[in-house]
Amino acid sequence: MTEMPVIHRREPASGAQPGLATLMVVDQVSKDGIQNYEAWLAGIHGDLKSQPGFVSVDVIRQLDQPRPEYLILIKFTDQAQMERWQSSQEAAQWLAKLEGLVDKAPRMEQAIGLEIWFDRKAAGQPDLPAYWKRVLLSIACVYPMIMLLEWALDPVIGGLPPAARILLVVVVLSALLTWPIMPFATRILRSWLFKDQVHEAGDVLHAPTK
Repeated sequence: MTEMPVIHRREPASGAQPGLATLMVVDQVSKDGIQNYEAWLAGIHGDLKSQPGFVSVDVIRQLDQPRPEYLILIKFTDQAQMERWQSSQEAAQWLAKLEGLVDKAPRMEQAIGLEIWFDRKAAGQPDLPAYWKRVLLSIACVYPMIMLLEWALDPVIGGLPPAARILLVVVVLSALLTWPIMPFATRILRSWLFKDQVHEAGDVLHAPTK
């Protein structure tokens, strides 16, 4: 029998600004169960579209492993809306339908803003990258994007008040950082991000790919 999932919550860093709330779900399925799991995935996605505060679903499929793995990122406008859905009857019904589709209870984690991209940890995998590396990566992604967006959006928002221009740039930037910039940058630089961490022989770090 599939166990009930355990949800790990990460508190936002001190001084962090509110942002999109992301629920990460990791499921392992058998190769002959992929079709049924895909049908379940399509169903829960359809139901989520009608939920208050729902933003999007991203599915990262890693099917070339001995045990195919799905990483699902469910985004809501804020943590309150995410937790409302998690405690709803609809969510409980969809989790019940996972019985027999997955090998074990889904692994779930919550994060606010960009924390989710540095927080995926499976058995034998490393902890978070060093703090200074996360800061450098964020700067390397954020600064050029701010410059590019201000230039690209200037014909459209150039006549707006400064506060409104900044808000629009932040909205677009946040969406792009959530996907695809930070996942792509984390995947490309994963060897550098985790270079200082010691792994046991045979450990493999799987970075999000789409």
